[in-house]
Amino acid sequence: MKKFTLFVMAALMSSSLFAQKPLSPKAGVKANMVEKDVENRFGQRMLPNGAKPTGFRMSSHLQSMATSQNRAAKAGEEETVISETPAGRAEAYVKKGFSYLVLWGYVFETEVTAGVGELVFDDDNSTVYIKNPYYALPTDTWLKGTLKDNKIVVSMPQKIFEEEYDGEVNSFYANKLEYNEDEAWYFLTEGANEISFAKVDGVWYMEDEGAVLGLTDAAGEWVGYGDHGVSYEKFNEVAVAAPDGMPFEKWVMDRGDGSGSFVNVGFNGNDVYIEGLYDGIPDGVVKGQVDGDKAVFNSGQYVGADINYIYFSAANIENQWDDYYGEYVDVLVPTDKVEFAYDADKKRLSTDGNLGFVAGADGEDFYPYFIAPVFSYQEPVTKATKPRNPEITEFEDYSDDYGFGHISFVLPMFDVEGNLLDTKNLSYSMYIDDELFTFYPDEYTKFTEEMDVLPYDFTDNWDVYVTGVSHTVYFYTTGFNKIGVQLMNTFDGVTEKSDIVYYDVLGSAVDSVTSAPAESTSYFDVAGRRISAPVKGINLKSVKYADGTVKTVKVIK
Repeated sequence: MKKFTLFVMAALMSSSLFAQKPLSPKAGVKANMVEKDVENRFGQRMLPNGAKPTGFRMSSHLQSMATSQNRAAKAGEEETVISETPAGRAEAYVKKGFSYLVLWGYVFETEVTAGVGELVFDDDNSTVYIKNPYYALPTDTWLKGTLKDNKIVVSMPQKIFEEEYDGEVNSFYANKLEYNEDEAWYFLTEGANEISFAKVDGVWYMEDEGAVLGLTDAAGEWVGYGDHGVSYEKFNEVAVAAPDGMPFEKWVMDRGDGSGSFVNVGFNGNDVYIEGLYDGIPDGVVKGQVDGDKAVFNSGQYVGADINYIYFSAANIENQWDDYYGEYVDVLVPTDKVEFAYDADKKRLSTDGNLGFVAGADGEDFYPYFIAPVFSYQEPVTKATKPRNPEITEFEDYSDDYGFGHISFVLPMFDVEGNLLDTKNLSYSMYIDDELFTFYPDEYTKFTEEMDVLPYDFTDNWDVYVTGVSHTVYFYTTGFNKIGVQLMNTFDGVTEKSDIVYYDVLGSAVDSVTSAPAESTSYFDVAGRRISAPVKGINLKSVKYADGTVKTVKVIK
């Protein structure tokens, strides 16, 4: 039988996926499970490095399992979650390998190239604790192992964390899992429930090829998370830091797409430091060197860690042919430095270059990245100012087949004078044929009260979505002629409003997008994060046209 990769099988599902609203992964394990099992109709996938194939199927805590395999309650299990950092010698490691995760109830796999690992060795060097054993599900807890003859042996089951869901506390366990050919799924091992790591040339390698360090429920059933083929290599780099006591000023980074953020900029002699470029590491710093009216930032600077070790990198844009899409796409390629024009009097740094952050010193996938950003000092905003007008980017009328329609729009973060606004002060309203639209809880079931003004960053992950400046709202009404959006900025009780920007259902606005030539194409992942090139799976393709309009569509590679 021909074997399909996971994302090819996702493509086979595209017709049914696109006939419904996009689902946003919920926090927590139980929330990501589905309440029913489904047959594996989509073939099998091949895992890297000779690991066993697993079917592309839904993760369900109601899967049947032989009683003999249910060992989560056996005597001697670790029943206490180790949440406090154990005493001993802590060592930092780079984690590499492969990790399973659950999205929309389905099991996916991701390769780990620069994951953050931490091991603690107790004082007599006989016990080892491994933090966050699941890359794709950081639990901030520890897995306990014994150290002997240059091997770490982890005996299981061990309770790794607890989670409250719908008023019930659920316990989850670390267990060794092995692939079952008949079920096309991973189950508790028939052999010894332990996984070992052997130390070779200073690197800890997971033994037991084909086995998965899996996460199970209390019944011993796999819930879709687990790591395999893992190694831990010592990490000794120190993040860039500004000199102690060096003053910072609040500047604005304008990303050129209606979005921006506040960053801290400081100077020390000929050195310039920018703090807060990467949201995941708010105190992370990037260092540049000033030479007259220029400033240069070199790639390869270690910034800090989230679930990966993150590095700063400059990038060039190369227009490369993509065989799958049959078109040229812009791809970010790491380069050694980015140069800025520096205006000391205006307190401004600008560039035609690009920069971003990658996982690992040799990483090539940028997240996030910024195209030709401009940094400038902004005087504090002390009053309400008029925000820029929204921009409607997509409209899909109500469909009897689907039972809903949707509208997408950009809400700029800047006012008409070019000042970056705090999104905490921003909100928006919608209008149907000049009447203020109200979201009622009986129709918008995730809402807890009637609302006609939505905070800028509000999302219920069902009817209202937000990714950066882009917003999408679903509606359940029809028969109107136009639909509008208005952005509000409130400061000290005073509100300034943008114009109401309308979409004419009978034809204008978004309909004109396809009549203008395309200027650029960008890609985003399903979480709305910009990526340098389309990846396998679901991508959001955003096309900017010569008339300034933007259209975003879903595509599967």
